[in-house]
Amino acid sequence: MSATVTAMSPEQLRDEASKAYGENRLYAPAGNNAMEYYLALRDKQPADAGASSALTDLLPMTVIATEQGIAREDFADAKRLAALIEKADAKHPALSRLKAAIASSETAAAARVESQKLTAEEEAKRQKNCSRSARKSSASSRNSNASRRPRRPRSGGHPGGADGRGQRKPSASARQPRRRSASAPPPPPPSNSASRPRHSSRRRNRRVLPPASCVRSATRVRVIRRPRSVPAPAVRCRWSSP
Repeated sequence: MSATVTAMSPEQLRDEASKAYGENRLYAPAGNNAMEYYLALRDKQPADAGASSALTDLLPMTVIATEQGIAREDFADAKRLAALIEKADAKHPALSRLKAAIASSETAAAARVESQKLTAEEEAKRQKNCSRSARKSSASSRNSNASRRPRRPRSGGHPGGADGRGQRKPSASARQPRRRSASAPPPPPPSNSASRPRHSSRRRNRRVLPPASCVRSATRVRVIRRPRSVPAPAVRCRWSSP
């Protein structure tokens, strides 16, 4: 119990206990509940029948609250409630069971937390080793791919060497044709006949006939006409009488 509760007078304790009981503050919060007020009142007035009767009614509910604290692993609150039960009735049948349950549950929770910590450390180490092995395997695969890939010669270089030391100089006989070709006169320009279009040569080779050839005969004059494909120039033939 808190020092504030023990410093109250019996009348104050009785009033505060009745108020807390009516507001359903039976065993919580700590330092402001009906269980602690009635215990302090009984310490100051042991012959108070009202305080003893109220404590008898509050003990079963306090036992249930202690078990609930153990189940949710709130061991501090469970120990506080077990201490109130022991102060109210040191020979309560559930007291030893509650103390043993608190001790065993606290030990099991501590062992579980330690195992979880070790498991987390082992998992971190395993992940670290996996990432390291993955980096090594990727580096080895890159090296193997680089060794398998064929080397390509540099553009403008020579397979004999990148700096040009292994290159061979061309012989004089190989350089001679280049000089001759450079000193040779330029080729003649193309003739005009080659540059003319094809249709001009066809017109030149085509036979030209007069627009209306008049052939003199002993009996009659026969007129030979040109085909329609060739236009006839406007020329008129005049023949003298025989």
